[in-house]
Amino acid sequence: MSNMIYKTFRVDVKAVNEETGEVDMLIPMSTASIDRDGESINPMGWKKSLPVFKKRPVLLSSHDYKDLRKQIGEFTQIKVNPDGLFAKPKYYINEGNEEADWAFKLAAKGVAAYSVGFIPIKWTDGDGEKEPRRTYEEQELLEISHVVVPSNRDAIQSVRSKSVDPIVNEILDEVLEDDELIGKTKKPKEISQEDIKDEIDYLTLMIDEVGLNDESVESLKELMKRLPADDIAVENIADVPSEQTVSDSETDSAFIKTLDKIIKEQLEVK
Repeated sequence: MSNMIYKTFRVDVKAVNEETGEVDMLIPMSTASIDRDGESINPMGWKKSLPVFKKRPVLLSSHDYKDLRKQIGEFTQIKVNPDGLFAKPKYYINEGNEEADWAFKLAAKGVAAYSVGFIPIKWTDGDGEKEPRRTYEEQELLEISHVVVPSNRDAIQSVRSKSVDPIVNEILDEVLEDDELIGKTKKPKEISQEDIKDEIDYLTLMIDEVGLNDESVESLKELMKRLPADDIAVENIADVPSEQTVSDSETDSAFIKTLDKIIKEQLEVK
């Protein structure tokens, strides 16, 4: 059995250094914890392979070796005890790598999952009921990768719809709910009939006083964009003649007719 195995864990963050990008954390695993595959890992089984891992303690983003920007940090410390792997990753923050900055932000908030890649060396099989289906007693640690979730809602929801990993799904759900991380979902402002009428009155007054100019044309366009009946607004804007082909009075007249048409249609909609 020589194939590489990946296990995903949610970490327990102990401390965060905002200046250096370092995070003290515990990757919890013990012989008492059984994962969704019905398997368990003996943390002390990492001990022999740690010296080799420490020679190149790279922190990757989502197991991606193809892009140098996916190397988002390194482990400055790592050790084992019966509770799991204690690790201190140092993220390459504030160095122009947006993924490293985002990953550190997730880790600092405690919404981070890490995937541990290893090759099993020794294991014991159980009945899968009263004991784990398989317990890994010794394993070679090859990599620890931060499972970096996207930084915008649409991408997160897309990943969420495809993911079957409960730990990753839990992280995705928490990031979606955290307004500080990705911002609040802005609801479109409702425009009342009174608001529409006030803006049209203002535009009409402007045209009466100074005529149809660039400012009033732009104001009309913006008003039409904000009307609930966008299809009416787009059609109506085409009804306003160009100043280059007709006189100012003809353009003003067409503009006023357009305003009248809009408000009548909006009243009907309401």
